Amino acid sequence: MFLQLSPLALFLPLFSIADLKEHRIPNRLLLLALLPGMAAQNPHFLLRLCLSALLFYPWFRLHLIGAGDVKLLGLCCAYLGLSAFLGFFFLSLLAATLPALWLLLAGRRCEQLPLAPFFFAGFALLKLLSETPLLHTLFF
Repeated sequence: MFLQLSPLALFLPLFSIADLKEHRIPNRLLLLALLPGMAAQNPHFLLRLCLSALLFYPWFRLHLIGAGDVKLLGLCCAYLGLSAFLGFFFLSLLAATLPALWLLLAGRRCEQLPLAPFFFAGFALLKLLSETPLLHTLFF
């Protein structure tokens, strides 16, 4: 079901709003979103969280993404699993391409482009594509 209740479906819109308003993702909100996954006591959840955060930490050090984005990507990987996360990440980057390209062509810098709304778009596209029968048989 597309509107399946999951922590990401509940929290990604909140992360997006916070990132658009404040250009940051509050740690309290990230911790609140982490609680359902930790309550499930799945060791793979914590492993995926840590490994993906370590993977994206160099991007933060290179000032390509913010610290909240690193934590949010870790959270998304922890909930989605590695294979679904790869699709989610690709779709998120695809969603961010057009606005970033428009900003670059307009001569504006896009270093302050909030990423959480694009993560939300990538998650929604992933859920939509995974439940479309034709696309599901072709790609999943």
